Amino acid sequence: NHLLLAQDILYCMLNKADEDSNYWIFQGNPKIYDFVEAKNKGAIDQWTATTHRDKMKIGDKVIFWLTGAEAGCYALGEITSEPFENKEEQDEFWKQEDKTDWKVGVKVTHDLIDKPLFKEQLSSIKELSELKVGNQGTNFVATKKEYEKIVELFQNKTAMKYWLYAPGE
Repeated sequence: NHLLLAQDILYCMLNKADEDSNYWIFQGNPKIYDFVEAKNKGAIDQWTATTHRDKMKIGDKVIFWLTGAEAGCYALGEITSEPFENKEEQDEFWKQEDKTDWKVGVKVTHDLIDKPLFKEQLSSIKELSELKVGNQGTNFVATKKEYEKIVELFQNKTAMKYWLYAPGE
């Protein structure tokens, strides 16, 4: 009985923590920052936090989205620190000057680099039809439903039909 009680308490605590999470889209432009190379070298540990940084908190879930000709979701992750001012020199993955000092710590939890979920395939999925991507900016609000649908596509073997070749291939 004690084990069941402990299990129930743990389930409620973990479930509550998930309910308290915010969901974000952290968007990047490959012409400005080489996300793919940075991820492949294990260098994704922070992200620019411009708008909404007053609402970002540790444990929030993140959809990493790249714009451009091969726009899509390239990773999922979570926030690991409160927003902070970063005065350190930018890393070698920047192709242009990083003009923002505000950052937030992040970690990648689901790596989609080798098989990104491209915008063209995701736009036909009802749960993702209102995904706020492709606009000017870096940080956008997402929903739990959108995040969970992308997790489902990542985990579900039948989602392979969405992992098509890059546009133009």
